[in-house]
Amino acid sequence: MIIVTGGSGFLGKFVLRKLVDEGYETVNLINKTSSKIKGVKEIKTDNISFDFLKQIIAGADTIIHMAAALGWTKADYDYYYKINTLFPENMVKAAISSGIKNFIYISSAGVYGKGTKQGVIDENFPPTPEDNYEKTKYEGEKAVLKFKDKINIKIIRPGWIYGPEDKRTLKLFRTINKGYFFIAGKGDGKQTPVFVEDIAEGIILLMKSKNIPSGEIFNMSSDEILTIEEMVKTIAKTLNKKILPFKIPLLPLKLLAKSLDAISKPLGITLPLTSSSLAFFERSKPLSIEKAKKLFNYSPKIKFKEGMKITIAWYKKQGLL
Repeated sequence: MIIVTGGSGFLGKFVLRKLVDEGYETVNLINKTSSKIKGVKEIKTDNISFDFLKQIIAGADTIIHMAAALGWTKADYDYYYKINTLFPENMVKAAISSGIKNFIYISSAGVYGKGTKQGVIDENFPPTPEDNYEKTKYEGEKAVLKFKDKINIKIIRPGWIYGPEDKRTLKLFRTINKGYFFIAGKGDGKQTPVFVEDIAEGIILLMKSKNIPSGEIFNMSSDEILTIEEMVKTIAKTLNKKILPFKIPLLPLKLLAKSLDAISKPLGITLPLTSSSLAFFERSKPLSIEKAKKLFNYSPKIKFKEGMKITIAWYKKQGLL
């Protein structure tokens, strides 16, 4: 039996489908939203205490922990810490107490902070998290790694994930589709965007891999390094749109976004310009996936141009664009 947390999220649904397709008995722990995937048993709870988790995960072989408070969530540090650090720590403790053999923790490339525009980022690149999301995801890594000698732990740091069913970055597509999108900064930040099915397949592949030492950390993305400008232009071309022919310096936008954040947070709203949205332009995370390729034959298949066609076709079919 495989226990999944966060299975009702964007990536989680694709992981659940693959587990069911491969014949695994699968249980999804949910807080509010059902995955609505046939063949998946669901347990609804917001209780993340050790004692409760120990009861409901008994009998499982593997836990895939994807649940997270995401970077755009309007919440304070304590909330992020509860979901991104305390929850995985309690889960891995409960797993050990229940005799579960394997624990896969889905972290984030966000732990690399602003990243680098020079070379690529491998797993030895020093984490430099900046915001509450990144800091608590990194704390979550350290919390579970304390137990690597008691349970087989593997950590995945995914890159920028996109694909059908992704509602998180829909605003980006809609803005480009309206024809008044501009690039913030130079647009020279680099990413290795990964199609959602590729990363879901990579998670399952790692789960099934043998002889990988406990405590190993893996970047997981595509092997296609693109600048932000290249990504945006590809999206615009796929939509048959053009982006505005000018760029706006980051500094004044960052100052404005910080002021808007201060207004929007107490009101519980999200304005068009936020510090989180500017991070897309500011941070550069060209991930190396050589370690994953070497140790468990991870091999992403979908290139960005093809993935964009699939993604945008889905948005249009759903009437979202």
